[in-house]
Amino acid sequence: MTEGGEANQIPITMIGDFGAMHLIFPSGEMPTRNALREVRQALDSLGLTADLAGTVEIVLAEALNNVVEHAYPPENPGVIEVLCKQEDERLYFTICDSGEALIDGVPEGIPADIAQPLEFLPEGGFGWFLIRELADTVSYFRLGQRNQLRLGFCIGSCSGRA
Repeated sequence: MTEGGEANQIPITMIGDFGAMHLIFPSGEMPTRNALREVRQALDSLGLTADLAGTVEIVLAEALNNVVEHAYPPENPGVIEVLCKQEDERLYFTICDSGEALIDGVPEGIPADIAQPLEFLPEGGFGWFLIRELADTVSYFRLGQRNQLRLGFCIGSCSGRA
């Protein structure tokens, strides 16, 4: 289904196998969902536990959602690239876009105070906390006019955060 509700396929270019994967897709809710579906299928082919594959998927969903919502204005969508490479017992994802830069780098991801009535909770701000808590490594840099967010995950017997 498209964002407007009618069914269609969003074009996703996938290059390579899961040793190295490269997805290229337009920014937007449905293309991002489709890209996450492709990533999840690839994760499942690696034989990861359901918990670990789910963790990777949550982190990628949060990071990609940030690109869709904040990097590109709705009237000027752009292209998102997701590169994945397995190195020994680690899996690295690099998310690239040509949208707005993260002015102060990766936000701290401080959890919101949830000990208050529901109507006073912030609408957002939980994503960066989840990303930082669930990924083993998080780094960001701007190269020319391109944002690059790199996320690392231990998928074997490595000790977690590198």
